[in-house]
Amino acid sequence: MKEKAKIAFQTFDDAEIHYTLDGSVPDVQSPLYTDTIQVDKDVIIQAIAVRPQGTSQISKEEIHFNAATMKPVTLNTIPHKSYTFKGGSTLIDGLYGDMNYRSGRWIVSTGTDMNVTLDLLEPKEVSSVFVNTMLNTGDAIFGTTGLKVEVSEDGKKELKMQSRKDSVSFDKVKARYIKIIAEVTPKLPAWHSMPGEKAFLFVDEIGVE
Repeated sequence: MKEKAKIAFQTFDDAEIHYTLDGSVPDVQSPLYTDTIQVDKDVIIQAIAVRPQGTSQISKEEIHFNAATMKPVTLNTIPHKSYTFKGGSTLIDGLYGDMNYRSGRWIVSTGTDMNVTLDLLEPKEVSSVFVNTMLNTGDAIFGTTGLKVEVSEDGKKELKMQSRKDSVSFDKVKARYIKIIAEVTPKLPAWHSMPGEKAFLFVDEIGVE
């Protein structure tokens, strides 16, 4: 079953909204927004509000789909209290983050590896897993030092893989449950302005293909 993302637009004054989903620039001839839009594939959403004095600037968003998108996810470790936001669903909503730490799109671990379990709802053939991270060493934000993955078709028998990078590729296997452990940098290196302190691991999205 392929899950769908629901897209809703809103303006402060109920202005007319026109949108596109293919990356093209919207204008007054573009589809008129009347109700929630559902998508199940990668889209570039752009929208404008139309008012008597003219059209607004373009609002733009991208949604990225993979086998994990919109699927149930469980956080097995507690995120940093200042960066919990929507919890585990932040990691499978199809939305990537930017350099705004408070955007609500990042889940953060510090001192403890990030550990999550995905339920794909039914067994699927998979061959890769990734985590998308931020890197800003000046602010003590480091990427993952390694990735451990456990896949299971029935929740019992597990196949384990690991990588020293932020992605793992393997021969195709059938899996429904996938545990992902993103390893944090244990402490800031000697060259850092805060040597020995805990590093942050920012993750905005996890993916399965």
